[in-house]
Amino acid sequence: MANVSDRLAVRLRDAGVGRVYGVPGLAVDPLLRALGGGPGVPEYVQARGEESAALRACAEAKLTGRPGCCLTLPGAGVLRLLGGLYDAAADRAPVLALVGADPGPRHRGGPALRHLAEVCVYCEEVSGPELVGDALDRAVRAALADRGWRA
Repeated sequence: MANVSDRLAVRLRDAGVGRVYGVPGLAVDPLLRALGGGPGVPEYVQARGEESAALRACAEAKLTGRPGCCLTLPGAGVLRLLGGLYDAAADRAPVLALVGADPGPRHRGGPALRHLAEVCVYCEEVSGPELVGDALDRAVRAALADRGWRA
């Protein structure tokens, strides 16, 4: 049975994502293992920091016209990602930002995620493998249709 990370890795490739830029950490390790799984999944590219990951994803989206993708840890990682996502929004580049799961219930929906929602045209929490496909499809449609523009 596939978990969220395995399904997400395959669906990202189906959505046209060629690379996922991010920083490693405990909260994203399952997805990193899934991204290292072979030719049917996007390539993982380690960035020096979260903002760099978002800027790289933005550049790829602008150059290819396909969605760029960045990955971050929950909490402060989200805040560091915002600089690059603001750049993507200003350039109207379709970027998907993936945030690792925070195992602690006290951080669920915390201030970092509220800041992310301010810059994103679509934001949804995915908690089970059966929800990955539809959520990712909606996110990709929003990124490509609205091009990161929040009215």
